[in-house]
Amino acid sequence: MAGHAFNILELKLSGDSEPYGPVFDIFVDGENLLDRIKRHERQYTDSIAGAYAPYLGPEGARSLLDPKAFVTPYACDCGEPECWLLHFSVTEEGDTVRWSNWQNPYRNNPERAAEGVDWRYGDMPVLVFDREAYRTTIEAAVSKLDQHQSK
Repeated sequence: MAGHAFNILELKLSGDSEPYGPVFDIFVDGENLLDRIKRHERQYTDSIAGAYAPYLGPEGARSLLDPKAFVTPYACDCGEPECWLLHFSVTEEGDTVRWSNWQNPYRNNPERAAEGVDWRYGDMPVLVFDREAYRTTIEAAVSKLDQHQSK
């Protein structure tokens, strides 16, 4: 896509961080993605906005390479992944990869909007990556994690 400014992906190994073991922190354009999510969720609440921990382990990182995937990069910071989580869709289109369709399944209920149970992620930005650079970044990060785990 000539003239298009792509987002830049970085996956930084968090080591054997609690509660989910070796996982990646996701950075987009130099900013921790979780910080972006917290800012978005603060329009709904201050108390639990961004109450996630990195959850993107080796299998999750590999799933980012699937041309049509649904990925869970963050789970509850309490240590129980199903307690609170965030998903997005990965779609490969030609020379690009898009992250979109952000969801927290526990806050996706329009009928209960008055109770604060309808958080809209439609205005979260669609992230668009150059497919080749994206794949190279993920493959290098997974390789680094594999080396870390084999020590």
